[in-house]
Amino acid sequence: MWSLPKKATLVSGSAEGATRLNALDNALLNAGIGDFNLIKVSSILPKDAVIVDLPKIEAGTLMPCVLAKKISDIPGQRISASIVVALSEDNIGVITENSETDISKEESYMRSLEAARNMLVERGLKLKETEYVSREHIVENIGAVVAALVFFK
Repeated sequence: MWSLPKKATLVSGSAEGATRLNALDNALLNAGIGDFNLIKVSSILPKDAVIVDLPKIEAGTLMPCVLAKKISDIPGQRISASIVVALSEDNIGVITENSETDISKEESYMRSLEAARNMLVERGLKLKETEYVSREHIVENIGAVVAALVFFK
């Protein structure tokens, strides 16, 4: 059985690559999480978890994460990704992600923030504070952008 992680990190990255897969891998490397095995999880931050800087972690480590990604092979296209963590007054957090084409990192953040507010309302919780990461990239040939919240102990 898995235990609840008590630490998390917000990261983002963007890059170009020779293929769509290489662009994504390079964006993950740029974000500092390219050498981990990422496990997709949904959108709840464990109670009393804290957001800290990413420590040195062994390559190949299994890392639960909420990941927003966008890949494009249309030169000149703007791609963006964002993650918002919205903490309630009860220190319960929801995590939302957004990834789109043709919007800025600020617009991506605002869409993630609106979704987070809605998730709190549906749970009967009141917003206390937010933390976020947002990134955009203008595609040169084949580009990717990522934003993630990764969990660890």
